[in-house]
Amino acid sequence: GKDYLVNTRITMHYPECVVPLHSDGFVARIHIPMTEDSSLFYWGECWDRSYHWEPGNIYLINSHITHSTTNFGPNIRANLLASIDDNKILDILKL
Repeated sequence: GKDYLVNTRITMHYPECVVPLHSDGFVARIHIPMTEDSSLFYWGECWDRSYHWEPGNIYLINSHITHSTTNFGPNIRANLLASIDDNKILDILKL
């Protein structure tokens, strides 16, 4: 994946964590939840839509759209994240 994925990392959000609304530089980002929790992923300027992501699934997001996350559960939430080189997104979608 080194030809396609950029800045691969594991993020950890502690209980009561709220990541403020923001947008990111890369168009596409892969999220793979690693823990079962009660956190939510939000889209939109006013937290318009919310999603609960299941561990082990792969979520491909457009990180230019304003988004946020929360962790109101009792445990640390961990996700594997990687940005996708904008020039490689169509190649990945062909897989």
